[in-house]
Amino acid sequence: KSLLVKSPVAMVALALMLAFTLVGCQSDADRIRATNEASALSAEIRTVDIEEGDCINSTLPEGITIESVVIVVCSGPWQYRALNSFEVEGHDSHPGEHVISQLAYERCDRRFNYMLSPLQKSWDLGYRTVDCLQASFGLSVSDPTKLDRLVSSRSLRIGECFNSAPETADLMVELVSCSNEWELRVLNSFDVANVDRYPGENFFQQRAYERCDRRYSYILFPLIESWPLGYRTIDCLQQSFGLSISDPMKLDRLVGIESLTPGECFNNAPETGDLLVELVSCAGDWELQVTHLFSVSQVGEYPGDDYLLSQAEQGCAGDWDFYVPTVESWSLGDRVVTCTKSSTTTSATGP
Repeated sequence: KSLLVKSPVAMVALALMLAFTLVGCQSDADRIRATNEASALSAEIRTVDIEEGDCINSTLPEGITIESVVIVVCSGPWQYRALNSFEVEGHDSHPGEHVISQLAYERCDRRFNYMLSPLQKSWDLGYRTVDCLQASFGLSVSDPTKLDRLVSSRSLRIGECFNSAPETADLMVELVSCSNEWELRVLNSFDVANVDRYPGENFFQQRAYERCDRRYSYILFPLIESWPLGYRTIDCLQQSFGLSISDPMKLDRLVGIESLTPGECFNNAPETGDLLVELVSCAGDWELQVTHLFSVSQVGEYPGDDYLLSQAEQGCAGDWDFYVPTVESWSLGDRVVTCTKSSTTTSATGP
């Protein structure tokens, strides 16, 4: 017996053992599909008879086998729903589970998190269909509308806003309107190229430091499990800090201190826990202005706070304040000291 396992984090195709013969209840299945309202209807079917839109249960505590699939009405409780299917084409021999999983990344509805696909025995018997399935996560009755908002984080698009979905054990995220309250928004994304071996989290953080929109505070990056499947995208995310409703315009003014250039003015942003600062016009009220930047000459490991502070005191002599690399930003390649002056010294609105 073959179990269905999670996709994409641990994508393994389910063996559809066509050698098994079940008593088909096709008329019952058709009746369920036609009405799909009467909650008492159910019928055992073969996995090869699953159609798009079907809701199914397994008689096993976890997973699905060829002998244990029951089609049920979608208005009641169900475990899995068939979102779409596709045929594996252009391969005479079985292409392997990695190739099929890559195809699933490309062709499955982005709400999918499980799949049924042929392994060697069923491939030899001519079966080529991959079914993309959505798990209900217990929401099929309690909150069915939320299910259609749950998508894989690997499928997010620029400009989309989303919340975490703890019901899914963080396998999925919940898409929400950017005009309402949200937790994170996709600012931009880019692909990692010319890297064969999995490079690790620090590598992705370094690339994000170089290429993400300067309003970003988090990233989504490929896991070691999804790397072999061809996933190479880094998504740069903006955190709402609770401002998506109360002050959405301020969100677009929150940037990383390391992204500021000479002449730009800013205010502190306590809502962000000092993770970001608020970029403001120098023609109005401001707290600090960047006077100049310089890079420290030290290379290698983080040189320590005392060294950086001494460098800043020399390079920012006469200025009001300065910002130096942290241990975390140093590991990402940050070597820049930002020198600033206070508005109490000079400001467009008065002395």
